[in-house]
Amino acid sequence: MNNSDKKYMKKSLKNNKKIIILWGVLLLFLALYYYIIMFNMNKLMHQVDLIVRRPYEVLVSTDKINAEIDKIKVYNENLKFNNTKENVKHISKDIENIYAVVEEEFLGVRDFYDANDGNIRKLYNNFRELRDNENILLKNTLEYDYKYKEITKYMNGNINPYFTTIDDLVDKIQAKIDNKVHSFYMNANDIKNLSQSISVIMFLIIVLCMIIYQVSLNRKNRIISYKNSIFDTISKNITQGLFLHNLNDPNENFISESSEKLFGVKHEDLLKGYDLVVNNIDKKDREEITKIQNDINKENWEYTFDYNHPISGETLKIKMSVNYVDTNGEDVWLTVYSDETDQILMQESLKNALEKAEKANDAKSEFLSRMSHEIRTPLNGIIGMVTLARENINNKAKEIDCINKISASSKHLLVLINDILDMSKIESGKVEIKYKKFGFRNFVESTTGLFFSQAKEKGIKFKSVLEGNIPSFVKGDYLHTNQIIVNLLSNAVKFTSKGGEITNRISLLKEEDSKTWIRFEVSDTGVGIEEKNFERIFNPFEQEDASVSYNYGGTGLGLPIAKRFTEMLGGNISLKSEIGKGSTFTVDIPFERMPEPSLDIFMDKQLDILLIDSMPETLERMDYIFDTMGVFYKCLGRGKDGIDEIKENPNKYDICIVYDDLEDMDALEVIDKIKDTAESDIKIIVSSYDTIDIMDDKRWEKADAFINKPMFISSIIDVLYGMDDIDLNFEDINYKNEDILNGKNVLIVEDNELNMEILRELLLLQGCKVTCAANGEEGVKAFERSKPYEFDIIFMDIRMPVMDGYKATKIIRSLNRKDVESVIIIAISANAFEDDIEKSIKLGMNAHISKPINIGNLIDSLNNIYNKKDTYEQ
Repeated sequence: MNNSDKKYMKKSLKNNKKIIILWGVLLLFLALYYYIIMFNMNKLMHQVDLIVRRPYEVLVSTDKINAEIDKIKVYNENLKFNNTKENVKHISKDIENIYAVVEEEFLGVRDFYDANDGNIRKLYNNFRELRDNENILLKNTLEYDYKYKEITKYMNGNINPYFTTIDDLVDKIQAKIDNKVHSFYMNANDIKNLSQSISVIMFLIIVLCMIIYQVSLNRKNRIISYKNSIFDTISKNITQGLFLHNLNDPNENFISESSEKLFGVKHEDLLKGYDLVVNNIDKKDREEITKIQNDINKENWEYTFDYNHPISGETLKIKMSVNYVDTNGEDVWLTVYSDETDQILMQESLKNALEKAEKANDAKSEFLSRMSHEIRTPLNGIIGMVTLARENINNKAKEIDCINKISASSKHLLVLINDILDMSKIESGKVEIKYKKFGFRNFVESTTGLFFSQAKEKGIKFKSVLEGNIPSFVKGDYLHTNQIIVNLLSNAVKFTSKGGEITNRISLLKEEDSKTWIRFEVSDTGVGIEEKNFERIFNPFEQEDASVSYNYGGTGLGLPIAKRFTEMLGGNISLKSEIGKGSTFTVDIPFERMPEPSLDIFMDKQLDILLIDSMPETLERMDYIFDTMGVFYKCLGRGKDGIDEIKENPNKYDICIVYDDLEDMDALEVIDKIKDTAESDIKIIVSSYDTIDIMDDKRWEKADAFINKPMFISSIIDVLYGMDDIDLNFEDINYKNEDILNGKNVLIVEDNELNMEILRELLLLQGCKVTCAANGEEGVKAFERSKPYEFDIIFMDIRMPVMDGYKATKIIRSLNRKDVESVIIIAISANAFEDDIEKSIKLGMNAHISKPINIGNLIDSLNNIYNKKDTYEQ
C-alpha cells in the first residue's frame, strides 16, 4: 500500500467518524420530533376533552331545570293541603326564587346548546307559560280562597300538562347532547390514532431518505476534488477573509477574494505578502499576535484586534480564528478573519442594558430587603409592647407608655404601607388629579403643627414663613399637594440632627392668566446630599447610598413620589444641597385663587393692634395683613419694646399679639407686664406654631385667645370673631366643635369584630349611644326597625359579606322615610384612594374615612359635613 492510499484511508476513517456523529445527531433530532408529535397529539386530546365539557354544561343546566321544576310540583302538592295566606305567600316567594334560578340556567343552555332544532325555544316558551299559569293559581288561591278541589282542577287543566311537555323536551335535548358528545369524542380519538400512525410512517421515510442521501453523498465525495469543492466556492461567497497557509508547501497557500474588501488591500497584493495588512494593525496587537503564535503549537486560538481600514478610515474590530488542519498528512493553518465591529457594539450595548437592568433589579431587591426590615421594625415594636403591656397589666404608667409606643409604631407602619401603595399606583398610571376648592390656610396650619411638634421632640428649630399675597382658599389637588410637602418636611426632620433648623417658606411666585403659582421651599441644616446623587434620589426604590437606609430608615419612595406628584400637578421640583450644610427642596405648583373673606366688617371699627414678634419674616408679613385689613397697628421685634410701647400708650391698643418664643424676653413675662401696665381692657392673643400644646398649659391662662403661625387674614378674622367683647358681626363662619359626637346615636355596620369593637369603644368614649350590625343587610334592618330620626350617624364599612356597604347605603337612601336624606352616612374602609372616595360620595355617603380609624378624622369630617364644606379624606 503506497503513501497515497494510506492518506486516502486515513481521510476516509475521519469522514466515517463524522458521518457516525451526524447520524447520531439526526436520530436524536428525529426521536425528539416523534416525542413532540406525540406530546402535541395528547395535548390535542386534552383540549378536545375540555371542549367536550361544553355540552355537559347543557346537561347540568337541564338537570337543574328538571330539579327546580320538581320543586314546583312539590310546592303545588303542598298548596293543595295548606292554602292559608301565610303558606301561599311563602310558596309564592320560594317559587319566585325557583323561577330566577331556572331563568339563569336557561341562559346557560341557550349559550352552550348548538343544535338548531327549536327545542330550547319550545322549552323556554312552555316554562314561561307554566310560570304565568302558576302565578295565576297562586293569585287566585290568595285572593279568592281556592280550596283543594279548585286547586286540583286548575292544576290538571293549566299546569300539569306543561310539566309533561317540559320533561319531554329536556329528554330530547339531553339525548342529542349525549349523541353529540360520543360522536365528537370518537372522531377526536380517530384523529389521534391516525396522527400517530402518520408520524411513525414519516419517521421511517425520513430515515430511509437520509440513508439514500448519505450513500449518494459518499459517492460524490470520491469524485469532487479537495480544492474545487472547498476553496473555490468559499473564496467567492463568504464575507470573511480566509487565509490558508501550508507549512509544507507554500505554493498551496490560499487567500480568499473576499479578503480584499475586508482589509482594503488588492487581492494580488495580498498574495505577495501580508505586510500591507500588518502595517494597519496596532503595534500592541501585533506584538500580542506574534507572542501567541510562538507559544501555541498545533492548537486552535482566537484574537480580536483593531484594524485601521486604509480606504474608509474606520477602526474595525477584526476577529481572527486560527485553526490547525491535518489534511492528507499536510500541516495547514486555516485563519478566518471576520468583521465583528457591529456585533461587538451590539454586545456592548446589550451589556450596558443588562448592567442597567441588573442595577434596577438590585435596587428593587435592596428595596424589598429594606422594606422587610422597615416593616418588621414597627411590627416588632407593636408585638413587643403588647407583650410588655400584658405583663404589666396592673402598672398603669407602664401600660400607657406601651400604648403610646404601639401607637407610634402603628403610625410609622401605616406611612410605610401608604408610600408603597402610592408608588404602585403611580407606576400603574392609576393616579387621578382632582381639582377642588380647599382651605390653603388649613393646609399650612396642619402641616406646620405636625412637623413643629416632631422637630421640637428632636430639638430642632422649626419655622414656617409666608411671603406675599398668599390666598386663604385655592382650587387645586389638596391630597397630592399635601403629600408632596409632607414628604419633603418628613425628610427634613429625618436628616436634621438636634440643634439644627428647618424652614418651610411659602411664597407667591407669580400670577398669570387664571393661575396663581405658589413656591414651597423646604430648607434644613441636615446632612446634605452629594451633587452626583441629585438625580438618583428621585428614582423609585433608590436612596443616596446604603448607609441612608441603615442610619435613617425609610422606603426611599418619599422623594420619587413628591417628584411624580409635582409633575402631575403641572409643577416642577428642584434641589440645592451641600454635604454637611443641609438641603433646600423647591417646589412650584399652580393653583387657582379663590375669593378671600369679606373685610367690610373692619371699615367702621377703630381697632388698634400691637404685634410683638422676634421673627423678621412675621413682622414683614403682618405689615401686609394689617394694611389689607385697614386697621391701626404697630409691629415690634422685641418684648421690651412692646412693654415700653404700652407704658407710653396705656389706653391705645385693643389687641396685642405676642409670639410665644421671643428672643429677648420670656413671652409669659411680657404678657404679665402688659396686663399690669395697660389701663384699657387689652386683649392678649398668643401666636405659636404649637397652639394645641400651650392652650392646655395653665401658665398661659392670661391669654384671651391663641392663633396659629404663620398667620393668614382669615385666621386673624376667625380669632377676633371668637373673642369676647369684640363685636364684628361676622356671618357665615363655621367653627370646629370638638364635642360634636357627644350625645349622638350612631349605628356601626362592620363585619370585622375587632374593628367594630375598636370603633364602638372610641365612640362610647365620645359620649355616643352605639348600635352594631355585622353586615349591610343587618344594618338596613336595624335602620328600618328604628324610629324616624333615631339614628344621627351611620358608620358604614364597604367590603362585607351578604351585603356590602354601597348596596346598603343605596337601599337606606331609597326607603320611604322622612330621615333617609338627613341621616349622615360615613364610609369607613381600607380603600384609601381618591377614586374610592369619589365612589362613596356618588353613592350617597357624606364622607369617606380610611382605616385605621382616627377619632380626630371622624370629628373633622363631621364638622365639615355640618358646616357644609368639602370633605377631604385625612
